[in-house]
Amino acid sequence: MTAVQDWGMLWHSHNGIEIIGVFSGQIQLETCRDQIIVPGGSLVAFDARQEHRVQVVSPPYSRWLLHLDADLLSKIAPPAFMNLIAAPCPILLRTRDRYSLDLAVHQLFAYFEHPGQYHQESMTIISWLLNVIIAGLTEKATYNQPAVGSDAEIRRIVGDIIATVHAQLLEGVSVESLADRHHYALPHLERLFKQEMGISIRQYMSLQRIEQSMRLLLTEQGDRSVSEIAAALGFNSLPYFSRYFKMHTGYTPSQFRAAVLGRKKIPA
Repeated sequence: MTAVQDWGMLWHSHNGIEIIGVFSGQIQLETCRDQIIVPGGSLVAFDARQEHRVQVVSPPYSRWLLHLDADLLSKIAPPAFMNLIAAPCPILLRTRDRYSLDLAVHQLFAYFEHPGQYHQESMTIISWLLNVIIAGLTEKATYNQPAVGSDAEIRRIVGDIIATVHAQLLEGVSVESLADRHHYALPHLERLFKQEMGISIRQYMSLQRIEQSMRLLLTEQGDRSVSEIAAALGFNSLPYFSRYFKMHTGYTPSQFRAAVLGRKKIPA
């Protein structure tokens, strides 16, 4: 059971399955029988025992790859699972499920650093992830149903919160200021947001800060030092920024940049 943040273009195989989540950007998955595009906001699972390779179509500012070996699958996956993923098929996730899934997988990556201590927690997340895949492929996705009570007004408020977070992220927007803006008590606003998105406002802001830091690490601004990027994102301490980044991605900023870029810039 391994988590990977980078991949090559060479054909290869493993004894188990691979699950790839693409948060943004696009990748192309090729196997000996199939060739598919996996867009941002989706995931794909496939039998890794067949020769395959993955190529970046457009820069994936956030993506992950999980390899589950055959022994583990035999213990937690239903018997028909391998048949379901025989032909790779992207599962497009709605926004709230995408963020919930991304948050859970990043937590799983953190657990991998302490496999003995967090074994049960890791198994719980993996089992849930397999159920998401099964539900998506069999079109019985209860996780993909509209949130109860997500009427037009709630969607408008949540949409405005998201737009404000994106516009003011580098200016230090706070959840308190968002509550004041909409004249809601903070606990009530948090409930509305989580009902629609599946995660809290603070969790969403954390993911956006990670997204922004990844962009700064990967785009033409890649010549900027990690210290400069931390300062641009409002982190007063480089060690804290490194811990914060690693908590969400499993890598320090320097490790992430080196692994993904091979210490070279890529175009935006």
